Amino acid sequence: MKKLILALFFVSSCASAQVYVSVSTGIVNYSAAKTTFSQSSDVSYGGAVGYQLNKYFSVETGFSKDGSYAYKGNHTTIDDEFIAGFFSIPIRKDFFGLIGGGIVVSQSNGSKGSNSFVSPAAGFGVGYKITDHVDVTLSSSDTGLRFINSNIKSNTISYTTGLRYIF
Repeated sequence: MKKLILALFFVSSCASAQVYVSVSTGIVNYSAAKTTFSQSSDVSYGGAVGYQLNKYFSVETGFSKDGSYAYKGNHTTIDDEFIAGFFSIPIRKDFFGLIGGGIVVSQSNGSKGSNSFVSPAAGFGVGYKITDHVDVTLSSSDTGLRFINSNIKSNTISYTTGLRYIF
């Protein structure tokens, strides 16, 4: 009986599944303990493709260009690829909250070489449904610790606004 109930729940949630695309832009801030960056924030932008399983849960994969930072003469750019899951929490008819988490694969390219690393990510935000197919979001995410060099780890927080089209 439990298997039948779970199967019915899965089928009913997939019946409302929808594909979406999103774009976002915002500000990214780099910070590290006992470290002074000569440039610690920049503009970020990105895009994603997602699959909304039901009105409460979606998964997506995408990329972001997280600008650059400067530390001790090393000007470094950051590019991210990610996979994440999101819970959507209805607040009112057209407003919703978002809570999510996932994994980020980052590539840093600087004047002193390049580096790849994997870190966890978590975020939250709010959204507003403009139409049945379009919504706008405001969010903040923390992509965990990034290695600036072997001794310094940077915490990276992004503040973004996004636009999503649901097919």
